[in-house]
Amino acid sequence: MPRLGKSFITSLDIGSSKISCFISEILPDGQLNIIGIGHQVSGGIKSGTITDIRLAENSIRAAVGAAEQMAGVNVDRVIVNISGCMQKSHHLYAEMSVTNHEISSRDIHKIIAQGCGQIQDEDREIIHCIPVEYAIDNMKGIKDPNGMHGKVLSAQMHVVAASHSSLLNITSCLAKCHLDVEDFIISPYASAIACLSRDEKELGTIFIDFGGSHTSIAIFKHSNMIYADFIPVGGSHITNDIALGLATSLESAERAKTLYGNLISTAKDEREIIDIPQVGDDGRAEMNHVQRSTLVGIIRPRVDEILELISSRLQASGYRNIGGNVVISGGGSQLGGLKELVANYFSKQVRQGLPKKIEGMAESTKGAAFSTCTGMLLLTLEKRKLSSYDFMGRISRFNSPLQRIAEWFRENF
Repeated sequence: MPRLGKSFITSLDIGSSKISCFISEILPDGQLNIIGIGHQVSGGIKSGTITDIRLAENSIRAAVGAAEQMAGVNVDRVIVNISGCMQKSHHLYAEMSVTNHEISSRDIHKIIAQGCGQIQDEDREIIHCIPVEYAIDNMKGIKDPNGMHGKVLSAQMHVVAASHSSLLNITSCLAKCHLDVEDFIISPYASAIACLSRDEKELGTIFIDFGGSHTSIAIFKHSNMIYADFIPVGGSHITNDIALGLATSLESAERAKTLYGNLISTAKDEREIIDIPQVGDDGRAEMNHVQRSTLVGIIRPRVDEILELISSRLQASGYRNIGGNVVISGGGSQLGGLKELVANYFSKQVRQGLPKKIEGMAESTKGAAFSTCTGMLLLTLEKRKLSSYDFMGRISRFNSPLQRIAEWFRENF
């Protein structure tokens, strides 16, 4: 099979519950067309971190291999998501003298590098450096200072950094799969790009991605991501609660959550009986008859905990009251009654976010669970159109040992 060139983008979503891969081509009109799709149950991954490199490698190979088979091509470079505890949000300020000359892209790159240089933590690497606002001689609100004049140029930046060791493990694992990392993108950023409208990003929106092992947050204002965070609790914790509360298997608990789970109690829940398989002493499965209200009573406290944690984080960040609406996405966002509960917690309008449609996207991958994979394609396409792509996306990453280590693994495995 032929290898892909620069007119193709491959996104790889390494999640705790599943691994997804989309291969897309860039059409002559600049639009995307998905030609390969693969997804596989995750192995060796917890909270976005690789815990067993062999299991993770097998799962990644299976997902990428299925997408390659469908597309009829070989993939050697991927855009990869970063999720969970690896990411950390920073807000930085930098200024520099620009007296006696017109501000150029070189000046803009220089001030951004100056701001990012403030992060001296050797254990973390910069993933995103997003200029939120520029100012010239204290005149704020400038989006693009290129071509303007003044004495002092300043910039407010939102920088997201991630654990160096975790990135190294991902890079090494992918190298064993004969894959290079073209770029890293944090999951909530990618999902938000896939689901938010232009107006939502401009006017201000809180985006919440309910994942398997954690829940991620991204806040947008003036078309920029200005804050990102995560809560180490997600859909898998709800499944565990059900399994323990109803003495059933994780598989049966997940099925009960999907088919009957809800967060809003109704009068008929007391009368509705659901069958839950329960393993007896002799090893044979027996059906346990449970009121649906019992299931609701198990699910609701855990979701309340997640929303209280999110509310607390947003309150501490100062962004809780930004914008007028909340958009929810991710596989866990499909739980019945979640939209109404989130609206009650934040006193805002809430809508279910679904990824933008891309040509060639299969019907089964148009749901919220595939927002991250879709968003990585859209964000990479947008970046490639910008002249600042190489600087903005890779300020320090490929000056680090990660690329050299990836090359070593490719040559030796």
